[in-house]
Amino acid sequence: MGLSSASKFNCRLNMQINIFMRTVLAAAKGKIKSFCNKNNILQKAILVPYSNFCEKRRVHRADDACYHLKNPIVCLHNIYRKPGVNFWFLLEQGHNNIGDIAIGIAEKRFFDKYFPAAEKHFIYEAVFARYQRKICHQIQPGDVIILRGGGSIGNTVRHEQHREEIIRKFKRHLIISMPQTMCFADTKKGEREKARAAKIYSKNKNLLLIAREEKSYFDMKKTFPGTNILLTPDIVMTMDFHLPQLSRNGILLCFRSDWEKNLSVESIQRIEQACHALTNAIQYTDMYAEDEYIPLEKRNEVFFEKINQFKRSSLVITDRLHGMVFSAISGTPCVALSNYNHKVRETYKWLKCFPHIHFCNTVDEAIRVIPQYYGLQGTVYSTSFTEEYFAEVVSQINSYLA
Repeated sequence: MGLSSASKFNCRLNMQINIFMRTVLAAAKGKIKSFCNKNNILQKAILVPYSNFCEKRRVHRADDACYHLKNPIVCLHNIYRKPGVNFWFLLEQGHNNIGDIAIGIAEKRFFDKYFPAAEKHFIYEAVFARYQRKICHQIQPGDVIILRGGGSIGNTVRHEQHREEIIRKFKRHLIISMPQTMCFADTKKGEREKARAAKIYSKNKNLLLIAREEKSYFDMKKTFPGTNILLTPDIVMTMDFHLPQLSRNGILLCFRSDWEKNLSVESIQRIEQACHALTNAIQYTDMYAEDEYIPLEKRNEVFFEKINQFKRSSLVITDRLHGMVFSAISGTPCVALSNYNHKVRETYKWLKCFPHIHFCNTVDEAIRVIPQYYGLQGTVYSTSFTEEYFAEVVSQINSYLA
């Protein structure tokens, strides 16, 4: 039975009222924001807390939608423990950063290769946060906990909080924090967060921290004395995709557009001019997938699509760590520049043995070497330099399991 004319009128009226109210609220918020931005006290007291609240609410809503957090049957289907040693990957990511996607793929390959018989449970971070008690109840003595690698120690507040909760709770389990960059902010707040992390980490004698570059390694040794710390390359470097070779053409520009960027608009324009002097085939890309949420089963598809984009380019110019790493493992000539912190520069130390990868300290240097690396032939990659470092990780896990 269709709606009556009166009902249809009421529906249209309610819709118009809702649109009007949203428009009024948006205009009011805009005026309040503009007013607060003109006053430092109001900005700190009102605007910043409100913006943080809105961002948290947005993240919670997105997590509810992407991970089906209100449906325990969907969320908890992979948490039930099996006989034998179980490996628990507790902070898996579903967001669309392809560098993080590659880390997840590489970590799974690593543990499937060296511990094929172990039962493995991959738990999204948002799911762990919502169902922490039920998940933790499944983890038994002798199991191994894996905390994903990346650049989040001290750098991602929410992720660091979850990491610390796990390290605090599971003192009798081997916890492996896979290769990480550590970067606490050089502020009073950053120092407080570092001190809190140091206190929590130091109380867990079964924690294995892995740094993915030298600066983070020495910073960890200084910050977490007494903690077991190893140095390895970024785990994505354990994968080799330089074969088969694809037909290459043009230059791929892969620059940051977020808060970690270091290159000015003028610097990027100068680099673009240098590229146009060589070819008109210039493409722009970033390290994010089109969809905001990438489920575990879609990781490989998204990753290989990006790798093949690199493999079809004659040169990549980037200020992203995994832009440089993807270039290396795909055998693609690359000119890399630094972002706001040390991680690109320090990571390059692992790759400087490969002649198709070049790190530049300045934009002037990059412009000077771009013609040299454009169309460089005979590029190869090998994972052999990573093996001795990750062999130590395997050895320590085996010692725990013995």
